[in-house]
Amino acid sequence: MLEKIMSLLYDDVVYTSEKELFYKVYKKHLIFTVVRLRLLLTSILFSFISIVWFIFIKPRIYGFIFLDIAMLFLLLNLIEIRKKIINSKSGKKTRVQIRTKKIELYLKRFLSKHNKAISKKDWKKIKKHSLRLYNDLLSEECEHCCYYYSLEIARILKDCTLIWGAAEEPFEKGNKFYAHAVVLKGDYIYDSNMHFSIKYEDFVKLYKFKIYKKWSFDEFSKENFRDSERNNFRNWCKTNHVLLYERF
Repeated sequence: MLEKIMSLLYDDVVYTSEKELFYKVYKKHLIFTVVRLRLLLTSILFSFISIVWFIFIKPRIYGFIFLDIAMLFLLLNLIEIRKKIINSKSGKKTRVQIRTKKIELYLKRFLSKHNKAISKKDWKKIKKHSLRLYNDLLSEECEHCCYYYSLEIARILKDCTLIWGAAEEPFEKGNKFYAHAVVLKGDYIYDSNMHFSIKYEDFVKLYKFKIYKKWSFDEFSKENFRDSERNNFRNWCKTNHVLLYERF
């Protein structure tokens, strides 16, 4: 059911050839769409209830009440759209946008801490090692800094494999690949950018992942690890037409 809803919402904006796998992997993130569209969806819900009430239930006065509620939420949604348009040039956020961002951050923290790659015991270990790192990983601070945070996670947990490579962006046309670093623990990849885990085989298939190298703890725990690998990785990226590798 959720995957069917995903296909309706994302079919026109996802360009991967593995759409069924995309819907399966990203269905947990459907909640973010619900949060962003909550005013409109609430209006639709009460409209549906009012229609059902008019047809099947008496007294019909309650149907009018639910219809009024639906119209109220629709009006609030239209007001919010107008505010966004007015604020678009200044970059100012509306109250609803600010509230939405807070809800999304809470959900990201929840998804990060409930995955199949990094256990609750692992999160406690990370928190004990560095509270700053722990807070970063559960916020937006770690997004687009996978080269740093994946390495830090792997060094703390030790029983991980660090992987550098290139991932295809499913939301962009043209099969564009971007430099990416992830942690492999057991059979699952943890992606610090996305705040979730995914089976290794699904990860490679969905993102057409090109592997540069894999390293064990003895290798990536060296103090100058990134410095020693940087030039070779950048040359590999250039050869394979990989983008955004400069910060590795």
